[in-house]
Amino acid sequence: MARQYAVRVAQSAWGSTDRRVIRPVDRYAHWLEHMGRYPSARAAYARELTIAEGAGSRAARLVIDPLLGIARSYRLEATNGSDEETAQYVDPFAQSSLSGLPEHAGRGLNPDGEKALLLALQTIDKMQPVDHELRGTSLMELGDWYLCADQADRSLARYREAWKEFQQAGSTAPLDAPRQLAYRTPASSAARSPLAERDNTDEHSVQATFTVKRDGHTANVSTSGSDATAAQQKIVLAAVRRARYAPRLLNGEPVDTEGVTLVEKLLSKRPRQP
Repeated sequence: MARQYAVRVAQSAWGSTDRRVIRPVDRYAHWLEHMGRYPSARAAYARELTIAEGAGSRAARLVIDPLLGIARSYRLEATNGSDEETAQYVDPFAQSSLSGLPEHAGRGLNPDGEKALLLALQTIDKMQPVDHELRGTSLMELGDWYLCADQADRSLARYREAWKEFQQAGSTAPLDAPRQLAYRTPASSAARSPLAERDNTDEHSVQATFTVKRDGHTANVSTSGSDATAAQQKIVLAAVRRARYAPRLLNGEPVDTEGVTLVEKLLSKRPRQP
């Protein structure tokens, strides 16, 4: 595994606690997250956080990315699920001064994720000058957290704050289009099937078109293109109806967005030849 090997090379060259190890560890953590291995990704982010904290107060910026990663891994695991057993790692908040903060997590969200986001914002607010883009990103992640916790009012308030921060930074692009937060792919999705198991299967696609409402729910879900069976299309449309998106913001306010599309690739076994 190239990314894990890069971490080992960096550790061999500079030592396991050198700040130069942070980048390869971060890349490895993002790869694990992309592969849906959320507990392992969280363990890697926690390791990155430990190294960053040891870099001193002048390197406070280094702790932000792993804090956001820890929170994101909790959120994605709660909304998308994980087939991986929980990885063992030291809880970065076990001795944290945030232990007394109120916990608002819902729908199976681990409150440590919210703590990580609040700690990131506290750290950013102590930085001079304030990095508005970084603060906007952290507020956006906090909005995503509350939206997935079914706390729409708190979520939209954070999105509005994030939009203002991005505006001060020069671009509101991160909030100019809906973003997928939660979507459980169907069991027959090609994304869930290892390449080695794709023999004797046919691939079909379903393109769904829908509206993302200002509260992040989907509506008006329909098929706009497909070579799949009616039953397969029905499965995809049901998954899209359960999906959750961060809404698009227009002039700082969440709005409905029509014409959003999602393409799902499905596998089906070929019939046996007589």
